[in-house]
This record gives sequence, C-alpha cells and structure tokens, in this order.
Amino acid sequence: MSARMFVSGEIVRLAELLLEIFPAATVHRYQEPEAPASGQFTVSFKQETRRNETRSYTAIERQFEIITYAETAETAVLWMEAVSRYVMNERPRAVSGEPVWNERVESISLNAPIKLESGLRACSAVLTVRSREPIVFEQQEKMEKVEMRTTIRLKGGMN
Repeated sequence: MSARMFVSGEIVRLAELLLEIFPAATVHRYQEPEAPASGQFTVSFKQETRRNETRSYTAIERQFEIITYAETAETAVLWMEAVSRYVMNERPRAVSGEPVWNERVESISLNAPIKLESGLRACSAVLTVRSREPIVFEQQEKMEKVEMRTTIRLKGGMN
C-alpha cells in the first residue's frame, strides 16, 4: 500500500467496507442524497489535521462522517453499531485484500438518531483515523570517496 493515502481513496475504501457489512445498501460518497431512502449510507470527509511528529514524519488525523438512513431510530442505531463493531473489532480489509486503512483507527463516535422531514431516521458517526506520512527530502548526491588521515602522538614529543 502506498505510504500516502489520499482522502478520496479512504472514502472509496469506507464505501467498500459498508458494502461488505450491508451488501444490499446504497452508499453515497461526499454528500447526502436529496431524497434519502432506508438502507442508504453516506460517507463524507469531515476534517484533517496535520502535525509535525518527527523530522522525518508528519502525523495526520482525519475524520470521516458516516450516516445511515432507516425507518426507525432503533434500526438506524443497530446498523451504525454494526459498523462501529466491525471497524473497531474486526480489522476490516477492502475487497482487494489490503487493510482498509494504512493507519490506525483511533475512534468512532455514534450520535443519536434524528428524525428527517420524510419521516426517516438518520444516525451518524464520526470515524477518526491516524497515520504517519514521510516528509519528502531533496535527494542528496552520495559521497564517492572518503579519506581519513590519522596522527599518532607518542609520549616524549616525537611524532
């Protein structure tokens, strides 16, 4: 897996993960549907924070929002809880067989379901992942030849 994972790649992998858990679901990426239906999910990017970790690495923390739509609040919570357990306890792998993230899943926070105008219930969760990205350095020319000279001083002042 590439040392650098772009947000778009992580959104795709999250969508794949949701389809592993709920094969009949419809997953929307980046934005909520205008008229959501029960059994649909939305995966969107929420926030990214980058910090200097060492001289060689940058620490990255990303947050993604997952929303599910269901007929009842109980169903919405149950579906989101299934996602939470799968992500935190089962170390999911994408369809390609690679881990979903090359970083560590830090947490997933579920929110109480809300009632939409259509009567559906929407339950959301915020997934926080952390990774490290190597800092790119300018390529330096390698030394071709190294010489070393030593001087030995003997007691009595003679060289």
